[in-house]
This record gives sequence, structure tokens and C-alpha cells, in this order.
Amino acid sequence: MISTKRIIFFKKVAIFLSIVWTIVTYSFFVYQMNNEKAHIFSNTVTKAKTTTHQSEELITWAFDRKLKARKRGNVLELRTDFSLRDLIYSMAKKQGSTITIEGNYLEDDFAGIDENIKNTIKKSQATKRDCFTKYEEDKKEYLFYIKPLLAKNNCIECHIHDDQKVGDLLGNINMKIKIPTLKEYNPANYYFLIFTYLFSWIVGLIIIWWIRHKSKQYFDEKTKRYEESIYSFVDMIERRDSYTAGHSKRVAKYA
Repeated sequence: MISTKRIIFFKKVAIFLSIVWTIVTYSFFVYQMNNEKAHIFSNTVTKAKTTTHQSEELITWAFDRKLKARKRGNVLELRTDFSLRDLIYSMAKKQGSTITIEGNYLEDDFAGIDENIKNTIKKSQATKRDCFTKYEEDKKEYLFYIKPLLAKNNCIECHIHDDQKVGDLLGNINMKIKIPTLKEYNPANYYFLIFTYLFSWIVGLIIIWWIRHKSKQYFDEKTKRYEESIYSFVDMIERRDSYTAGHSKRVAKYA
């Protein structure tokens, strides 16, 4: 009876440990996936930052060249065989993103814009700093990155913004880029993580239930030896009187 209770107890322990192990494994898996997701997001932000800064440098370089040509008495047209804006857009497209160069946003321009993007644009225009946000579109995650274009000397001298001063906000470089999933970003690492945690979970369950099986075997053997020793002792006593021989076994059977 005591052995049976112990077997039931160890079975309950095995079930409890299996549940705990499942929760622990799943928690670590989710934690790891979230870390990978954060890493991908950070890399996406860095990529957007680099691309928008390169675009700004290209615009600055173009206006600087135009200003130098103007001082020499020459006229340099940026739109000859190509458009500077189209060049920047093409560079971004090859990186899987979309860039737009726009003027300052007015309140009417925010109609139909995602609330997160709207707040990010307003924050960028107010602080004159790079800002970004994450948003969803068609059940996919995207990054919106905005870089303010601030007036510089070459912009004021050769551009139409002669009424502006250095540091004034002239416009924005907006970038929209899809945030890839781990499967898209690094398929090998994605399948490796799934295999590793699934394998660890299965191995853990096997160990737990193997220990439970061995414990059951141990108590079964212990119970069997205990019963055999009792029956041997009873037989030894009952052999003294043939009239009561087998009585204990028959009582045990009916009981």
C-alpha cells in the first residue's frame, strides 16, 4: 500500500516536473527570440540611419558643388542626365527600403497617416533630430525613420531658401523599411534555435520520465521482495500445523 502511494506520488512529481520543464524551456525560447528580434530591429534602425545620412551627405555635396560652380561664374544643373532625388530613391530601393524627400509637414498633410508616424514626424520637426518608430502594415512590421534637413550655408546661398538661417528646418528625409523576421534575416539561426530548444525540451522530458520509470521499477522490486519474505515467513509458521496450511494465503486472496 505504501509502495503504491509512493509510485503515485512519483508519477505526480514527474507530471509536475514535465510542466515546469516545458514552461522553463518555452520561456527561454521566447526570451531568445525576443533578443534576436531586438537585434534585428537595432540593425534595421542602424541601416536606416546610415542610408538617410548618406542621402543627406549626397544632397550637401551636390549643393556644395553647385555653390562652387556658381562662384566661378558657371551654372551647374543637378538635373542633367539624372535626377539627384531619383538617384537617392534608387539607392534606397536596392536596399529594400523606400525614401522620400519632402518639405515641412503641415497639419493637413497628416490626414490618413498612421498615428505613430504622425507623432514621430511632429517630434522630429519640434526637436530637429532623427526620430523613428515601428508600425504595422498588412500584418508586417515596418520601421519609419525621419531625418530633418537643416539649413546650411551652401543651402542658403544657392537654394531658394534665402530667407532662412543656418539651422532652420528645410525639409525631411523619410525612410520606410520592412523589419525582417528572424526567418528572413537569418534562416540558419532561426532553424538552429528551434531545433536546439525542441531537442532540449524532448531530452528533458525523456530524463524526467526515465527517472520515474526507474523509481517505479525499484519500488515494484522492493514490494515484490517484501511480499516474498512475508509469504516465506507465513509458510514457515503454517507448516507446523497441516490443518492451517495455506490459510493465510486464502485470507489474503479474499481480502
